[in-house]
Amino acid sequence: MAMTKQKLEFGSWEPDAAIYQGMQACEACNVLPMKRGYRPMASLAYDDFIEAAPGRVLAALSAKFVPDEVSTIIATHDGSAICFDENDVRCMGREAVGVRGIRLREGDFVVGAGLAEEGKALLSITENGYGKRTDVSEYSVQNRGGMGMKNYNITEKTGFVADVKVVSESDDLLVISDDGTIIRMDVGSISVLGRSTQGVRIMRLTDGAKVISIALTDKDSEE
Repeated sequence: MAMTKQKLEFGSWEPDAAIYQGMQACEACNVLPMKRGYRPMASLAYDDFIEAAPGRVLAALSAKFVPDEVSTIIATHDGSAICFDENDVRCMGREAVGVRGIRLREGDFVVGAGLAEEGKALLSITENGYGKRTDVSEYSVQNRGGMGMKNYNITEKTGFVADVKVVSESDDLLVISDDGTIIRMDVGSISVLGRSTQGVRIMRLTDGAKVISIALTDKDSEE
């Protein structure tokens, strides 16, 4: 499995700036999955959202622009996921509290969300460095607000799910741990497995370290 590894220096992070920059290029609606799952989904018109206060943006886990007829997947820390039609979330104003996307078990919380686009896969990475890709077709569309289905077979070896992304073969992946280490790898090198599996080792961690986040990037031009 080809990868590069380096130390990452954590500095100041301004996610609201990155979100606003992305919004300027797309006049669409977006979905905001909230961290703790209480009324987590809100679909906001572009013109309303771009006027939102920064504090309102920072309360959200992520923002996704949702095209027509594409379902949304939300995944949780305890290994559950739900896939529902974007039309189940009506457009609301920027101050609306939204509606529930997934019903969470006690202690669980949302780790990420993505669009279930045909031909792509949901990449799940656990805190102990294990991961897998699962074809989005394995996530049957349900009514929003339910408890969803199993996304990951959580064990002591794998640890809980740290992050998820919807990926394609053309992506490169960055995996970041809490000791400041980052690796870069080809998404295509990660096994495609079913929902109820433990995955394979993606990143070897030092004692006590945990994976905290992943990010997608363009292919390395040197490859």
